Amino acid sequence: VSKLPCDAFAADPLASVPWHKRIVLVTTHRRESQGSPLESICTAVRHLAERYHEHAHFVYLVHPSPAVGQTVHRVLGGVHGVSLLPPLDYVSLVHTLRRCSLVLTDSGGLQEEAPSFGIPVLILRNTTERPEGIQAGMSRLIGTDCGRVERAVSQLLDEVGARQQTARVNPYGDGRAASRIVESLQSYQSRPAMVVKPDYGTETRPSMVVKPDYGTDGARVAVLQSFDKDRKSLCEP
Repeated sequence: VSKLPCDAFAADPLASVPWHKRIVLVTTHRRESQGSPLESICTAVRHLAERYHEHAHFVYLVHPSPAVGQTVHRVLGGVHGVSLLPPLDYVSLVHTLRRCSLVLTDSGGLQEEAPSFGIPVLILRNTTERPEGIQAGMSRLIGTDCGRVERAVSQLLDEVGARQQTARVNPYGDGRAASRIVESLQSYQSRPAMVVKPDYGTETRPSMVVKPDYGTDGARVAVLQSFDKDRKSLCEP
């Protein structure tokens, strides 16, 4: 996605977004956000869009639930500085994330993904199951109160370099988990074959126990023994 130019998305809903401005991505979908909390969020976005329309643009991804869409379109429909778009496919979402300056969301997933791009996240909830982002300084709980949302967003939009100041080590990983898993599986598959050796113990009839043959390479022996130890601990009740 990082290698795709902006015009690669010219045919999708993002074509109307003024990318030369600071982009604020907004998503709301949780049931507890519906009703007056959502009305409060939308009112804050309207006030902010009116105040910062020359320099910032709000991209609001509207959840298909009527309980969400009706409120969002009633409060924000036709507001200058706000694009109301349907949910994006994943590639388009990541493209938007890497180009925006701030994320306003009640989504758990975006709380994890935005820090990968060093983007500050204002969480439109009173609690979160992802405290790591808050502890790392990547996100902040602000709730749904209209005035509090306006103050929090204004603070970040008014601060020069706010995104760079927030770009710290991602507490959710560096994005290389998949490649590490592949490397581990390939290493495990290429290990020596298992050798069956008898273990007579104290029983009258000997029992057969499978023991691995690690070979004689010291470094490889240490890695494979560690791998087997981890595997054994996972299998134990």
